[in-house]
Amino acid sequence: MIELVDLVKSYDGVTNVVDGLNLTINSGELVVLIGSSGSGKSTILRMINRLNSITGGDILIDGESIQAKNPIELRRGIGYVIQKVGLMPHMTVGENIEMVPKLLGWDKKTRRKQAMAMLARVDLPAKEYYSRYPGELSGGQQQRVGVARALAVNPDVILMDEPFSALDPITREQLQQEILALQDELHKTVVFVTHDMDEALKIADRIALLKDGEIVQYSTPEELLRNPVNEYVREFVGNDRLWQTPEFLYARDIMRTNGPVSA
Repeated sequence: MIELVDLVKSYDGVTNVVDGLNLTINSGELVVLIGSSGSGKSTILRMINRLNSITGGDILIDGESIQAKNPIELRRGIGYVIQKVGLMPHMTVGENIEMVPKLLGWDKKTRRKQAMAMLARVDLPAKEYYSRYPGELSGGQQQRVGVARALAVNPDVILMDEPFSALDPITREQLQQEILALQDELHKTVVFVTHDMDEALKIADRIALLKDGEIVQYSTPEELLRNPVNEYVREFVGNDRLWQTPEFLYARDIMRTNGPVSA
């Protein structure tokens, strides 16, 4: 479980980018943070693994404050996937995936076995991809390697900061499906940042819609579509999006209730 308690972030000591935010993410949930640019979503993600310092409040993982932990050890226990992947270009795919296991002292045989297993999970056959370099891969393949690397030490928490936003629509949809399949199998606690509402509705267990560093609404995708709490949420989601999301449509939504009746 991840708990954000009265969380505050200010870069200049004057303006709060995150302003007294409270949020609970249950173990095994995939929660999406969404909002316009400057809403604080990526800042929150980077505070969870202490890439950004906390100005006020606290973040708890399984009841323990992250501020009580060594930041390097904390990061090694959290999977992190970013938009530009961040693979080391001079290292092979296998070496990239094995990076954190190596830092944790895993022996070479165990690291290699785990890297090959992770490649299989993201549909990249190890015999073909283990020894290749990131520059030899497509954008989608690189992002798959990024996911494999994030899973390498089997972390309970995975942070994903707009990981698919730079990919073409077909590749993006494929990776969304793969994340859903992996989540169905592994039940990780995932915090996923996106600016794409369609993506959020597709993958999230719950969605936190942010504005000016505060949560405007935190609910399931269906609840967000059916019961927006105010006009801002309604406009952000889109007035007609429910009708464009068939998995949330029921017969009662489209049936006529005032049709003609016989005498």
